[in-house]
Amino acid sequence: MMKEPAVEYSRLLSQYQLQHNVSTEPQAFLSLTDSWTNITVRYLVAVRERRKWSTTLIRDISRDLASPKHAGRIAGSYPRSRIELIDKRFDDEIESSQSAKS
Repeated sequence: MMKEPAVEYSRLLSQYQLQHNVSTEPQAFLSLTDSWTNITVRYLVAVRERRKWSTTLIRDISRDLASPKHAGRIAGSYPRSRIELIDKRFDDEIESSQSAKS
């Protein structure tokens, strides 16, 4: 997938005397966030083919993550938030309304 575009890109960079070290293989980079792990995939494809390859990668990764071999091991999630009320007046109101019910 990447060899031909990588060779062409290297040729262009060399033609303009720009430093180049173009990988001929896709590269994956991981970064941790608060709620999940981001995966960045870098790859070169021919002009006007990025959408096609991007769609193919996303579809294949999604299909693989949903396969039975990953069942119970990988769970998608959304960022979660926790709200803690620290207003003493509000706490007192809750306590008084709960004791009035008792």
